[in-house]
Amino acid sequence: MKRISSLNTLVGAIPGALPPPDRLGGSRRALHARRAACSFAILWFWQMPHFLAIAWMYREDYARSRFCHALQP
Repeated sequence: MKRISSLNTLVGAIPGALPPPDRLGGSRRALHARRAACSFAILWFWQMPHFLAIAWMYREDYARSRFCHALQP
């Protein structure tokens, strides 16, 4: 997906956000779905600003390497 679309980051954020709710579920017998969904949502929405901040911080390195992404013509 990285070669055809920049949406790969959004899709890749899903497995990145799954482990904490999974661990919460394993630590208690009855975990409310709302708590797991809230934990997942917080982590999923946090990943994009985090990723973009790192990309911005290293933008000069990306430019020097001539790294091209799917949005460039």
